[in-house]
Amino acid sequence: MKAHPELKNKSYKQIEELLAEDFREYAELRNSKGVVGFLKRAFDNIKRFSGLFRNKYAMYDVFRNINDGKYRLQQIDKESLQQFKVAYKNGVNSKSFYVSNIAPERLNDL
Repeated sequence: MKAHPELKNKSYKQIEELLAEDFREYAELRNSKGVVGFLKRAFDNIKRFSGLFRNKYAMYDVFRNINDGKYRLQQIDKESLQQFKVAYKNGVNSKSFYVSNIAPERLNDL
């Protein structure tokens, strides 16, 4: 919390949602195609290099690993699974999405 005082009054679920939205934005930026995607990535790289938005980019290494499928074979531990089940008793609402290196059938089973 010392590093992110703006999260002081947020619930665990609200913080999860903020992280999920940050990852969605990251994945959309990194996976976008064409000239517009290239320009967005170039501008983002300049901002990252400048260090002006250090907090925003602190999670980029983790986001890159998720986006690249580095954790796809990892098994969730029982405690985390239980926390998820408690937090999302009624399931999770989501839009259709694609995750590299993960079959859509496997995503549906999560």
